[in-house]
Amino acid sequence: MKLLQCPFCGDDAELNDYDGGYWIECTGCHVFTEPTLADETDLLVEKWNSRVKGLTSVQTAALKLLKKHGSLDYNEVRYSFYVSGSVKHDRNRIQMGTAKALVRKGLAKVSREKPFRGKASIDQISSTNAD
Repeated sequence: MKLLQCPFCGDDAELNDYDGGYWIECTGCHVFTEPTLADETDLLVEKWNSRVKGLTSVQTAALKLLKKHGSLDYNEVRYSFYVSGSVKHDRNRIQMGTAKALVRKGLAKVSREKPFRGKASIDQISSTNAD
């Protein structure tokens, strides 16, 4: 049975095994299922594939912050996006993984990039003004 993409971030998922235990983990945001036995992997895949696509509570809060401020700038020390010029409080930030998930879902857009290790890296995200 084929694994569907992650319902949270849209990245691929993979079936992992270790010492007789099996679990499914997203390769993007690393959300994972509880381990199960080898003879229950079909049920595990079925449960993964039937999960509802939607926003996590963290993604919902991040989207609210982004819509309130319009755009957020990246702080490489904290691996998070912050309101430009704000004091760096945890409640005013979006972590990189959450930002990427919002971009993949079309709820945020990359508004500025910068080079990092030979690749383009997200430096600012903006609201798409979509509800």
